[in-house]
Amino acid sequence: MTRAELIALAERVEKAAGRSAALNQDIQRAINAGRRALAVPDYTASLDAAASLAVSRGYGYEAGQTPQMGVYAVVYRDARTRFGVSGAATPALALTAAALGAMAAEART
Repeated sequence: MTRAELIALAERVEKAAGRSAALNQDIQRAINAGRRALAVPDYTASLDAAASLAVSRGYGYEAGQTPQMGVYAVVYRDARTRFGVSGAATPALALTAAALGAMAAEART
């Protein structure tokens, strides 16, 4: 996927109201270069699945909720390379969107 396509997907995830099988499929296709998978992780509802998306690419992460920021997630490669999302409906959506955003930031095209 191109950088623009990853950014668009991250924005769709961030705006989602909750679990979405269609978004899970789109995320799976994005990370598997268009190939269909037999089992699709529930990135939009499972914090474990969202975390695996970040960790499998070598990112660290933080996700949670505060009165000031609402639901948020930060994905980072190191102290200087950070990508954050706040305002998503759930921590799983925030973390998935942040991971996709970090992938987009590192994409070559």
